[in-house]
Amino acid sequence: MKITSDPTANGSSVTENRPLEDNLEKRVKPRGSSISPRSFLGKSLAVGARTIGAGLLSSIRTARASGSLIPGDAALLRFPAALELCRLTIHYGVIGATVIILTLFSSVQTAQAAVGDLDPTFGTGGMVTTDLNHTGKPIITKQSATEQYATADDGTPLHWQVVAPMDGQKHPAVLLLPGGGFKHLYSIPAAVSSDLRDAGYCVFNFTEYRLAPPNKLAGQVSDGRFPDQTNDVELAAAKAKTDSRCNGEVFAVGGSAGATHAAWLAGKSLVKAAVLMSPAMQFDDIVSLQNSNFRNDVINYAPGNLAAASPNNILVTNESAIFITAFQHDSMPAPQYNLGVAKLASLGTPNRSELVSGQGHSWDLWPLIKDQAIKFLNTHRGSAEMP
Repeated sequence: MKITSDPTANGSSVTENRPLEDNLEKRVKPRGSSISPRSFLGKSLAVGARTIGAGLLSSIRTARASGSLIPGDAALLRFPAALELCRLTIHYGVIGATVIILTLFSSVQTAQAAVGDLDPTFGTGGMVTTDLNHTGKPIITKQSATEQYATADDGTPLHWQVVAPMDGQKHPAVLLLPGGGFKHLYSIPAAVSSDLRDAGYCVFNFTEYRLAPPNKLAGQVSDGRFPDQTNDVELAAAKAKTDSRCNGEVFAVGGSAGATHAAWLAGKSLVKAAVLMSPAMQFDDIVSLQNSNFRNDVINYAPGNLAAASPNNILVTNESAIFITAFQHDSMPAPQYNLGVAKLASLGTPNRSELVSGQGHSWDLWPLIKDQAIKFLNTHRGSAEMP
């Protein structure tokens, strides 16, 4: 599994110059005084600088001993000599540090996006991830951005987060539909979009739809109940089909309420295949309605319309393939999985079903079924054209 992040480059260098004034008087002393580079910069790696500086100062002392210089002249000569010693010490110190840095990091290159690498439809508030390819050339491996994909019939702006391969090719689209009891939009693990992107899909992550009471999206006017949410995901499927980054094939992957909406899209033949994790398939099932959480969520979402809002009741053709999965101990009532499997079998729909041992719900299933799910989607790529 790959986890990409925004690479950053941060480098700094500091050159420390210490004042010379405090030491000048000590350097203009009678013969026999010894001047060392340590009086200027302390410890230094610049052995060559010491040698050159010592030679310069030694010449000054010799000149004074011969009687050809007065103390003032000697001081004037010592000052530029001291500056030269300081400069050389710093110079060779920096060279030494530079050699060390280059030795350590000679194999590292800074990845930079070349002009024209970004998709012209790239949205705002997004992220670009770069890496080095096998030749060492910096390339963009992932781009993600929040985009408005449609405007709902009540004026609500609807968004998704695009996670697209950056190979210049068109790819099948996958809508990732979040769950949340039809009244929340819970986050989707980042690994899901990365896994699908790496498998060659243009991922429309966290595809928004309007919310049922008591919540609303920003700008939402309607109550978000059925059929508002299904209308929204139908808009998303239509937009993904015509998106310039995609090849016209659309798939859906959803968890919980999002899986319910993915099943709806499959029932409407708006996607080629769908992966449903812990879906609600038959809202009016008497046994399932005994579960208070299930009952409250579906009645809040589709009051008086439980049958009409149930995906099982719109699955009337076998045009779209469905992979349905749930945990043996799932917070979604067990009949919902069983009723979904039975419906698919009755239609002869190309399908796969998997009841996973253990306890969990929705996107908890992804790490356990992702290989099977991606293989299932891949099976239906490039097949008959979508209507």
